[in-house]
Amino acid sequence: MSEHWIRLRGGWEWQTGSADAPIKRPVALPIAWPADQPSPVRLRRRFGCPPIDPRHESVSLRLEQVPGLLAVELNGHTLDGPLDESMTVPLGPGSLGPLLAKNVLILEVDPVRATRPGETWGQIALIVDALTGDQERSAKTP
Repeated sequence: MSEHWIRLRGGWEWQTGSADAPIKRPVALPIAWPADQPSPVRLRRRFGCPPIDPRHESVSLRLEQVPGLLAVELNGHTLDGPLDESMTVPLGPGSLGPLLAKNVLILEVDPVRATRPGETWGQIALIVDALTGDQERSAKTP
């Protein structure tokens, strides 16, 4: 099986303002950042777990074209380490956490650093990939 990309384009919620009085609006990715957005933005998206067999397949989160990314959170687990403009994060124990039946992905972005004239921001996807023989054996081992 070759890798399968599940693009997370629509269904995002843009959140700005304070926690007491957030301003929310729906958005789709990729987006062009408005020039008048000086404060950080939270992009929030809910999604279900793709139907996979964890003994034979793995899932990763792929983030591309994400300059200005300040934080990545999945189901309350924050990604540790440096954030790059493009990166792939394995999902499972010991990383950002496993996928649940219902998931919430939150990206915190600095629009000032994310803005590049003529470019759009945010290609986000889940990647389902077959495990290699060694990975399959370790997935079966308790």
